[in-house]
Amino acid sequence: MADDVKAGKFPGMTEYRPESIAHIRHSDYRPRKALVIGLTTPLITRATLYNNGLYQNILILYKLFASLGHTPYLIVTTEPTKETGDLLLDNSYTCITPECVIRNGLPIDVHIEVGMAVDIAFTGYLRTKGTRLVKYYLGNILNIDVEIITTVQSVTFPHHCPGTLDELWTSPHYAQNIDYMCSLYRLPFSKGIVAPYVWEPMFVESGWGKGAEERSWITRDIVITEPNISFQKSCLVPLLLAERFAKAYPAWRGRIVLMNSHRFATNTHAKTVLECLALHRAGRILYRGRQTIRELIEQNKDACFICHQVNNEYNYMALELMYSGIPVLHNASVWADFGYYWSDCAIDSAVAKLHSVLQTHDADGVYRADGRQLAWLYSIYNPEVRGAWAQLLDGDTA
Repeated sequence: MADDVKAGKFPGMTEYRPESIAHIRHSDYRPRKALVIGLTTPLITRATLYNNGLYQNILILYKLFASLGHTPYLIVTTEPTKETGDLLLDNSYTCITPECVIRNGLPIDVHIEVGMAVDIAFTGYLRTKGTRLVKYYLGNILNIDVEIITTVQSVTFPHHCPGTLDELWTSPHYAQNIDYMCSLYRLPFSKGIVAPYVWEPMFVESGWGKGAEERSWITRDIVITEPNISFQKSCLVPLLLAERFAKAYPAWRGRIVLMNSHRFATNTHAKTVLECLALHRAGRILYRGRQTIRELIEQNKDACFICHQVNNEYNYMALELMYSGIPVLHNASVWADFGYYWSDCAIDSAVAKLHSVLQTHDADGVYRADGRQLAWLYSIYNPEVRGAWAQLLDGDTA
């Protein structure tokens, strides 16, 4: 079994601790019984859907669980009202509050804290009913904890509640945090489990990238989209790549579109960094706020995107752009064979690759095939992904 894992046989898995992922088998596993599953989340509306990739992930999981024959509920702290508008895009998602669960005696088999933690009184109630209690970390929790301790004055929400859970799950690119998570929650290391990665183009239309204007590479823009709220996803390295590119190819007259850059207006250190860049001094950097993926693509159809992350390889942004046919340089080594990969440890070679992409990118052909292949690899309709999740939900982790 460990050999299968090392060979990368299972989609979304990375080698870490064989005993923690040995339950994921390549099979046509079917759920043993239909389960009632609770997924905790803030209220998700059209206005907030793209605020955080986590929200999209929650809805993808909801669809996966329903397609396996289970009954999922989104457990929210605020009941939907007419004022909240287009809740969750349509009526196919059922929301319920903890109070409603208790009042109606809803029997929840598996409770998964994913979008937020809930009051320990509620998890205590669920424990008396025999509910299996799980925390599913879809963020780099060790990095987040360190950043909160070193940069945030105070936190007023229950980020961690040790002693209240039965299992801890995480995504493959955070497998290195399992020992930290289990130690924090006082759980045996065997209760830390790497869950298969899932992605579905539910919120992306493949035609968004169509209709790009035919332009010379000399005038094509470069878009940098990192959120700039953590060192894990920052624009600094892509900016340096763009600066080196502009110096190496002075014929290029395009602009840098820097998204999520509102902090740069008030951060003194950021200003000193920008002043070092010839692109900034020449007025060739356009500073923009946050936008949805649809707005980004429709406004930059003929641009090239650059993505950069640290310890966050499985990034929705790169998947969305590749699926849409939009060229993106990404530094996710796990996808080095897909799309246009660059290493932030080799900016010199990345400069040449960026030049090549701007000149030769074809949205169809191999690039589009790469996007479709990646989408299927992590699809909730891929039999391997479905079998792995069915086992995990059944508690088959031995």
